[in-house]
Amino acid sequence: PEQARGEPCDPRVDQYALCAALYEAAYGERPIVADTVPALLAALERGEIRPPPSGSRVPGALRRVLLRGLSRDPADRWPSMDALLAALRRTVEPRRRWLVPAVLVGALVPGMGAWLWWRGSADPRCDDAAPLRGVWDDERREQVEAAVLATRVPYAPTAWSRIERDLDEYAAAWTREHTELCEATRTRAAEAATGLRLRCLHDRRVALQATVELLAAASPTRVAKAVPMLADLPALVQCRDVETLRGELGPPLDPEDAVRVEAGREQLWQAERLALAGEYEEAGHILDEAQPEVEALGHPTLRVEAMLARGRLDSQRGRFTEAAQELEQGYLLAVESGLDDMATFAATHFAFVLLQQSRLDEALRWARAGLLRARADPPNPSLEAFALRTIGASLRRLGELDEALEHQERALAIVEGLGRDDLVAVTLEDLSQTLLARQDLEGALEHQQRALASFEETLGPSHPYVATSRLNLADVLKARGDLEGAGEMLLRALAIFEGAHEVDHPHMGATWATLGEVRRQQGRLDEAREALERALVHFEATF
Repeated sequence: PEQARGEPCDPRVDQYALCAALYEAAYGERPIVADTVPALLAALERGEIRPPPSGSRVPGALRRVLLRGLSRDPADRWPSMDALLAALRRTVEPRRRWLVPAVLVGALVPGMGAWLWWRGSADPRCDDAAPLRGVWDDERREQVEAAVLATRVPYAPTAWSRIERDLDEYAAAWTREHTELCEATRTRAAEAATGLRLRCLHDRRVALQATVELLAAASPTRVAKAVPMLADLPALVQCRDVETLRGELGPPLDPEDAVRVEAGREQLWQAERLALAGEYEEAGHILDEAQPEVEALGHPTLRVEAMLARGRLDSQRGRFTEAAQELEQGYLLAVESGLDDMATFAATHFAFVLLQQSRLDEALRWARAGLLRARADPPNPSLEAFALRTIGASLRRLGELDEALEHQERALAIVEGLGRDDLVAVTLEDLSQTLLARQDLEGALEHQQRALASFEETLGPSHPYVATSRLNLADVLKARGDLEGAGEMLLRALAIFEGAHEVDHPHMGATWATLGEVRRQQGRLDEAREALERALVHFEATF
């Protein structure tokens, strides 16, 4: 389209051309209908793409990838050709090379179909010498490093160092679990328990692969969210709890349904990773695409996982009414189906959503229920800390400051024991806010400074999360009467946002508004007005 308009061209015209060619290869017809050159130019200008032909079996996910590449405005296309190729690879890469043999064997050998479901896909297999080849190996490491550094955000080198460390540690832990299980399997006959644990390890492998693929097509947003996304990789220790795994999988399925359930779970994993990377729209598309198959299968675990994925996504993008409904329904179905871990997840996240809606009494009840579940056997420390933080925040807003502080201190002890630097920092900020509400300004300052130091050490001094932490520190300094220090802290936060190309960051408005209030209190009214006007622009754009 830009070429037709006589505008300068850049590599994004190649992206358009590739998607036009792939569209014709997939559908057997060109994306734009035109019999004459003037008609073609008019269609290009309008951005008209013909609908899929009747009876087309091209997946909706592939069509969405192509349509984005065929956007009339180059800015609406994929950020790079690498990003386009990564999206295509996720869409069309064969999911299971073992599919036909597995189904045939399951049909021919009595009892084999049930064992196949318990054993999972046999991928990763115990006879595979390099089960993480193509997932996290030297080639993938080079791809991720190049993609992260190519974003040129100022915190990219620090982010890459942390990404490499976290991926190495997770891959090494996964390999240890897999090797230990496979070596034990060689000394005894294969058991259903072995299959359950392999199935669990396979799910973790899928989550790891989805995460690596996102980072191999890194954007500034993905790099900014990489550390919490990696910290959220599913725990490997859960793959040792055979009884819980058996309950989650439910009764054995016939091989064909087992394959369909597994494909559905992979879609949910992919959507979850995209949501954690901040790509909510694409995550929502994947969940929409998966939903009919999830309902048709009626598998309890898959249905609960889909509800919780949808609830968490809506919570992340601020759709709290929808999130509350989905998480409550997911909780009830999880309890009915005996899925204890998922019920705990639903209860704690439902409490958090209720807190965002200022339904404080309800948030307290659900968070306390989630806390009890998280402490049950086997305990879930991460969700226990999450529940304690939600209880603390609810109590703070209800004015119960001493009790709030007690819960937040217990949460801090847990996350410090888990070694979760990201959660340590946010929990320190929780404590700082409660101490600030108690007018313990020295305590609030100490905890907020510790939080800022933790963010800087973990993410680097130029990360947007560091800017948000500086905004919180400015609130404490302002309360202490240190207006000069607060103003300096806010200017440094704004410099980070702008230097990281995060000018539309949700906290930019709050930063400008706080700066306006500081300048007003200093009597610098022209600067105050300018800052507040800029805050208003951000708030109007956001809300």
